Amino acid sequence: MLKTEEEDDASSSQGNSHAKPLKRRTIKIDEEFEVLYTILLYLYTSRITFDTHPELADNLYPDEPYALKTETIYLAGKTYLLGAISVLAKNFLKRICTLENITERVFSDFAKSNPEIDEVYSA
Repeated sequence: MLKTEEEDDASSSQGNSHAKPLKRRTIKIDEEFEVLYTILLYLYTSRITFDTHPELADNLYPDEPYALKTETIYLAGKTYLLGAISVLAKNFLKRICTLENITERVFSDFAKSNPEIDEVYSA
């Protein structure tokens, strides 16, 4: 959820008594910074990174998307009505299913709470 607050920027009018103070907006979000950054980077550059083990990624390069759990990106895409991101995440989840991990995925809480993903895993 996005919430905005407006406040006067007193520093912008210093030295000029005729200048109208600028309004500064603060946007409070429920998402983690890395998730929002990844979404914005995708919207502006069409680049996104899906990772099976994001905890092992170094995320050293500031111009690169963060390596996040694919499920997190999928849910953020659904939350912000960004179908393209959700479709990319869903397709990635489909491609990485193997005989070794499919049982765990089919019975996961994530699949139970997301019918589209459950359908992908059950196909």
